[in-house]
Amino acid sequence: MYKRQGILDKNDLDSDNDGIYDIVEGGDGAADLNNDGRIDLNDVGFIDADNNGVDDNSELTSEPDNDSDNTKDFLDLDSDGDGCNDVIEAGYTDNNSDGILGPITPTFDVNGKVTSGTDGYTLPLDIDANSIYDFTENGPNQVSSEITTACVSYFWNGTTYNTSGSYTFSSTNITGCDSMATLNLTINSPKIGDTTALVCDSLQWYGVWYNSTGAYTHILTATNGCDSIVTLNLDVNDYIVPTITCPTSQADFFNASCSFSLLDYTALAVVSDNCNYPLTVTQLPSIGSTVNSNTAITLTVTDNYNNSSTCLFNLTLTDTLSLIHI
Repeated sequence: MYKRQGILDKNDLDSDNDGIYDIVEGGDGAADLNNDGRIDLNDVGFIDADNNGVDDNSELTSEPDNDSDNTKDFLDLDSDGDGCNDVIEAGYTDNNSDGILGPITPTFDVNGKVTSGTDGYTLPLDIDANSIYDFTENGPNQVSSEITTACVSYFWNGTTYNTSGSYTFSSTNITGCDSMATLNLTINSPKIGDTTALVCDSLQWYGVWYNSTGAYTHILTATNGCDSIVTLNLDVNDYIVPTITCPTSQADFFNASCSFSLLDYTALAVVSDNCNYPLTVTQLPSIGSTVNSNTAITLTVTDNYNNSSTCLFNLTLTDTLSLIHI
């Protein structure tokens, strides 16, 4: 325990220099309404009937020794004897883990308060909210919490979590004190979407051209912050037959041999297709074939994927030559 010269304990607001006022460690902190380390006329409820300068109610309080080590708490750096110094359990800063508030060489004011610390002399922690200061009871001495959102899973203190919830982890910190950390975790799932497309030749999808049948994926960032995987199921093919409309019936004349050489009627057909490839129109009987009577002409249209349609029209032939009598 750090002892200072020149200030008697009865006049010292913090006899053990741990950042906790003696009146708090002595059990009378609730009466110090203005938190100046004294119970006096500045505190509502102060009574000094015997005019000795000490609050009458505080004179009735026995100074506690929580760990029964025969050292009163206001002089004990570890009041509950749990191996964790009061300054840490109270929630203050002890730079060198010596139990004294602040740096390794503290400074003090005329009332015995440590002036070289960055905190102290506020309400000590009561982590479990049971109205008992943590420095006077065994239990977790430090708590922390974090709120985290992750995609699919989250690795924390040696464990992988893949479900949203609150999780705790207990450990011993660098000062030797029990520590309890709480993780408030939200797990988001990736968004998955599929697109099916049928094209004749190629398709541009998210800036990339595809011209072969297959499954293609692309990764986006969804609104929940997770990667979103979308899949394109692409079929480069044509299953739709082209259409063809034949001309109306055609008429022509036999030649001198009472026959007729078929003309090219393919250009008379009206054709269309869902794809933009050139269409092929063929004729049966074929162009230039010789016929000797009225004939049905079949026109067939074929697209780039060998889908085809047919139509039919009639060719009527007339003999215009007079009979020759011998």
